[in-house]
Amino acid sequence: MPVETSVIPKHGLVVHRFTGVVRLTDIQQEMARTLENPDYHAGLNEIVDLREATDTEIDFLQLLGHTRQLQMLQGDTGVEKTFYLVAGTALAFGMARMFQNIADAPKSPLNVHVVAEMKAAQEGLGITGLPL
Repeated sequence: MPVETSVIPKHGLVVHRFTGVVRLTDIQQEMARTLENPDYHAGLNEIVDLREATDTEIDFLQLLGHTRQLQMLQGDTGVEKTFYLVAGTALAFGMARMFQNIADAPKSPLNVHVVAEMKAAQEGLGITGLPL
């Protein structure tokens, strides 16, 4: 599976790890599993680890649609969510920045940061030292 998710409610966190080729269908399936997880709730912040992603089969319109879906789902809860996208390659950084630019629309419930290292994401969320 190119996407694996860990829900860590004790630390207010969801971690998604992407490996290999990333496809929208994989993301959508993992999102559905995450939403069904009894430990998940809308107030959990998320780290999206793209360091092991090697390629993507997601175009701009798919990314736009997925981002709008996340904004709608999160907006319906009335809770803002912080995402840290850890992008270790130029490809991952480019995709992460596109997601950030779309997600950071006015009145968006999503607060997105793109960083190059996991340590920066952990520091940003105040969970330094948590083994991820």
